[in-house]
Amino acid sequence: MFLAGTSAFLYGQNKSKGQLSKFLITRGLWLIFAEIFINNFLWWFDPSFGFTNLQVIWAFGICMITLGIVIHFPKKIILLLGLLIVFGHNALDGIVKEGDSIGSLIWYFLHQMNGFSYTEGHFL
Repeated sequence: MFLAGTSAFLYGQNKSKGQLSKFLITRGLWLIFAEIFINNFLWWFDPSFGFTNLQVIWAFGICMITLGIVIHFPKKIILLLGLLIVFGHNALDGIVKEGDSIGSLIWYFLHQMNGFSYTEGHFL
């Protein structure tokens, strides 16, 4: 992740923030697409995508989209976010959510290893 941020910084040296943001967001969307549709098919050979396994490439995609948005923030806010991530990393480990509510689903994606069935026969 560190090198992704460093390479985004170096790539953006000769670009406007808008151009860099568009590049990062579209690259992130492509990585998410590749993880869900290409990687999952190659791993499981299931054309119905009955099981969707989100791994590292998906996480890189989410982070690139986030980075594409965060680069528009003031530098002090970016520094504060970075410090909060580094020093608050394990502060939320004791919180566990269960259920199918939207809050629980967001928590599963952001912090907790868990899966859920989004339609009959399809598990994420």
